Amino acid sequence: MHEDAPGLAPALAIVALSAARDRLALGGGARLRVTRAVPLGPERHPPDPPPLPPRAARGWELARGRLGCFACHRDDGRGNGPSLVGVGERYLTRYGSTEEAGEALARFLRAPRPEASLAGGSWPARMPALSEVACSDEELGRLVDFLLSARGTRPVSELR
Repeated sequence: MHEDAPGLAPALAIVALSAARDRLALGGGARLRVTRAVPLGPERHPPDPPPLPPRAARGWELARGRLGCFACHRDDGRGNGPSLVGVGERYLTRYGSTEEAGEALARFLRAPRPEASLAGGSWPARMPALSEVACSDEELGRLVDFLLSARGTRPVSELR
């Protein structure tokens, strides 16, 4: 975090070209050639949500912190992935119950496939899978609880 600008963290893009010298190992044995890192400027973290149930609040902290979800999933639509606003509502509408929506969302997060996304649109980056090493089942449950919570259905500004 920038000490002089609360809520800001440096953002970095990895530019991959075929003529790269270095390699970055990805999950599933895939490899990506990395040519250079390009600073994108400060990244604004979303403001804290209104009070959430404890598990959902811990999911928010994971998404905002260690998992880094908001590097791509920004509420303003300027990230490399779709905004998470409304994702919980879309899963609940499609699957009908919180339990089924949560199970479907967890399956997607473990093995994301663009054709299975309920976000719509096309995005420049493919979301990495949240493997059991990167995110335990308990942490995944917390993240799903957050996404299915009110914070995942409407922008924070509408909830204040």
